[in-house]
Amino acid sequence: MRISDRHLEAIYLLGIGFKKCQVAEILGLNEATIYDWLRQPEFQREQKKFREERRQAFLKTVPGSSS
Repeated sequence: MRISDRHLEAIYLLGIGFKKCQVAEILGLNEATIYDWLRQPEFQREQKKFREERRQAFLKTVPGSSS
């Protein structure tokens, strides 16, 4: 699997709290497609990367955080 802009959109929407069914609707996909993507190692790596980037950005806003 090659990560496309569509995958990145799904990762972003999931990462900010949208439900899988909502992401599917927004992107005009079948919900099963989202579940298929979630099982792909490349998609999982990108999700992990997104979460870590958001975590790091948050930590920069926390007074006294050294991370």
